[in-house]
Amino acid sequence: MFNRRQYQSSPDRYEYLLTDMGRDLYGPFYRDAPMGDRWLSKGKPPLPAQASRLRHDFHASVVCDRCKQPIGRRRHALQATYDPKSFGALGPRSVS
Repeated sequence: MFNRRQYQSSPDRYEYLLTDMGRDLYGPFYRDAPMGDRWLSKGKPPLPAQASRLRHDFHASVVCDRCKQPIGRRRHALQATYDPKSFGALGPRSVS
């Protein structure tokens, strides 16, 4: 997800650049930020996300690209089109 690139010697210093895979996490990062604020902020104000060009705070959400309705775990399901075991995963499991 990251490429490490040295930008200084003596002492060695590195920057970490997102790969294409890492850039794909941009949306989920913003979508999941409120979860971190809720469970890890210890009562401090949440970190606001701001649309820089529009200059207003926003809350990211996941919506269906066809019907534009919010996607939630109770109303939608994912169906894999591949065998997760071929990628080293344990396969489907139930989460309560």
